[in-house]
Amino acid sequence: MIFSKYFDEWSKKYYSSFQKVGKQGDFYTCVSVGELFAFTLAKHFVNLVKNNEIKLPCDVIEIGANEGYLLKDFYTYLKENNEEVLKDINFYIIEPYEKLRQIQKKNCQFAFKHIYLHELKSKNAFFLANELFDSFACELVQNNNFAFISEHKITFKEHSLNHEVANEFLKSYKEFQGELCPNIYDFLYFIKQKCEKLYFLSFDYFKKHNDFTIRIFKKHNLYSFFEVDLKEFYANSDITFSINYYEFIFYLEKLGFAYNAKKQSMALIDFKISDFTSPKHLMQMKNLFFSFSDNFYCFEFKN
Repeated sequence: MIFSKYFDEWSKKYYSSFQKVGKQGDFYTCVSVGELFAFTLAKHFVNLVKNNEIKLPCDVIEIGANEGYLLKDFYTYLKENNEEVLKDINFYIIEPYEKLRQIQKKNCQFAFKHIYLHELKSKNAFFLANELFDSFACELVQNNNFAFISEHKITFKEHSLNHEVANEFLKSYKEFQGELCPNIYDFLYFIKQKCEKLYFLSFDYFKKHNDFTIRIFKKHNLYSFFEVDLKEFYANSDITFSINYYEFIFYLEKLGFAYNAKKQSMALIDFKISDFTSPKHLMQMKNLFFSFSDNFYCFEFKN
């Protein structure tokens, strides 16, 4: 099978069985650090509203919520500091897996609604996502040959990709090597069709070099995808990659989104993270600034 199908099957089996994130899981995210990350995003949201960049009423929608702590903490900040905006917000989590839905219901003790992606429809949406796009099924491309998997073994062979926009992007390279993710374009196209107005706030790992970043995490250990027995890791560990920065921008521009990209630390500074000065938050701030690699970016885009 082509690699994207293998990736998709691996990822769905892994996440549908519920995987904890943080010290007890396979990997660690900004949400694992504590409430400060979500508090800072909520503070930024309030400032966007005050500056009329986001109009109320609106739908606040998280996708890729896992246990639901990001939206829970986002709501808590608004409840404690800007309760007046809550009357004009409807909260949603887009979640396909029933086990995760049950955990999110338990953790998020406020009014929100679960929906499936195909049910999305909004007049005015604000999306939250942390490490979403690096979980999308990608292709592996080496000198214009595509990866295929048979019995957990990888081979590269000639293949004609049936995706006009991704093929257009590939033409900008004399020789392309690395991950290619047309599914990101398809997702962006879909949400643009389903939302009259949208503002998307996303954090993810990106790369600007022309090479492979596909990797596996298990119990916080990092493994090279090309150097392990894939059968041993299949569906019981996290598979991920760093998104091609230029590919992502190409898709945004193709769809007419206005966008802004910054490294995570710079984005959090701009979002006024320094206003949180309790000892607990200062420790979390230190972890947010120094526990994540330099290729962790914040993308904001809107139509």
